Amino acid sequence: QMNKNRENYECWFKGVLRHLYHDANAGFAILMLAIPLLERYLREKSRVFEGKLNNDFYREFVVVFPSITGTGEAEKFWQVYRNGLLHQVTLSLGGWRGRLMPRGWLSGNAPAVHLDSTTGEFWVDPKKFSEAVISLIDTDFATFEGSGSSNHPLAQVVVASGGSSGTSG
Repeated sequence: QMNKNRENYECWFKGVLRHLYHDANAGFAILMLAIPLLERYLREKSRVFEGKLNNDFYREFVVVFPSITGTGEAEKFWQVYRNGLLHQVTLSLGGWRGRLMPRGWLSGNAPAVHLDSTTGEFWVDPKKFSEAVISLIDTDFATFEGSGSSNHPLAQVVVASGGSSGTSG
């Protein structure tokens, strides 16, 4: 099972991301793959397996991207990029209780993640962000596999009785 999980991860995510790196228009698509990979890893690392994220999760995010200076900034980043992209395929300016979020930007000339201390705006280089996430998972694949996430086992390829194949969670 473990080798199959690694093989699937390499084919379905890491390999696909590497192909996207060569496309100058793929920044949003790259982040839409890399962010959930990071979320799975950080949920396992912080033991926030289900439900609402907490400061433990955001502390782990800051460990990975120390240019984000604290859990409050990490939570804002998550709202702008993760929630924006995965719910509305754009970066979010809205937050909770009517609070406006800082602007987010994508750039091929930025660090993986950067918080502009003057404007409060976030900058992300999708390729560098993705490479940081892939490197993290490659170094600690056992955490990514998610033994604590019984409700979210990694998908597997199954062969149906008619000979067609698909994925199952």
